[in-house]
Amino acid sequence: MQKTIFYQIIGFFLFVLTSIEADPDDAQVKFIEDLNQLRRWYANDQNKVNMFELEYSPRLNIIAQDCVDNKPAHGKHKTWRFFEIKNYENGAMELNQTFFESSESEIQSKLDDSLTGNNEYVREIEHLVPLQKEIGCAENPKRSSEMKICCVLGHEGTLKSFSFDREGVSGEKCNEFRGFGELDGLCVLDPPSDQVTNKPRIPQSQMTVAPRTTVETELDRLIAKYKAEEQDGDEYDEDFPTTIVVFSGNSISIGFVFVFLILGFI
Repeated sequence: MQKTIFYQIIGFFLFVLTSIEADPDDAQVKFIEDLNQLRRWYANDQNKVNMFELEYSPRLNIIAQDCVDNKPAHGKHKTWRFFEIKNYENGAMELNQTFFESSESEIQSKLDDSLTGNNEYVREIEHLVPLQKEIGCAENPKRSSEMKICCVLGHEGTLKSFSFDREGVSGEKCNEFRGFGELDGLCVLDPPSDQVTNKPRIPQSQMTVAPRTTVETELDRLIAKYKAEEQDGDEYDEDFPTTIVVFSGNSISIGFVFVFLILGFI
């Protein structure tokens, strides 16, 4: 009995320590945000139908801790891949630059070799594999390599979901994955049912509606007044074009306004 309690206590403390170490720091959080902006740009620019937004994973963070000291082998049966960067601050820019420095044909050649060979690392596109959903990074300032940070992505162990082909409308297949929906071109986790609100998912700043103009209200008032006072069945008079209204923004035709000015003096 005492031995069981002892192991339970040890297990609890190990869980707490692992949770504390797995929490991402602010620099990593900002880097993941920047990385998702790159993925969003690529999804919209290249019409990717199922590019996922990356979520932080404590499990992958633990794997990344090993990666910064001993780069792991990435065989066909792995459910994760990796890339390395110098620092968090310029990491996304660094990856973007690496992608654009190589031609499409060069990257395609490396991609083909990876898919038909031993699943080799292709640095130019590891961060743009559409079906990767999670990420965890770790830093080792004392590492001899200039690449001080390793980031591990899951759950795709291959590059099969990457291609240069335009596939359709960005994000249109997100709802084919249970628990996911589309937001600005990326597949994102839907909120739990107990957290669903009526608030729009698009930021309010992107949904600003121009305030209603008062011209329409004033126009309605004048028309109502005219109908009440001028129901005598007069024939159309070219000097008083009361049935022709021209709108341009908030403006009304001069002839129309002129009619009501005259009516105001009658």
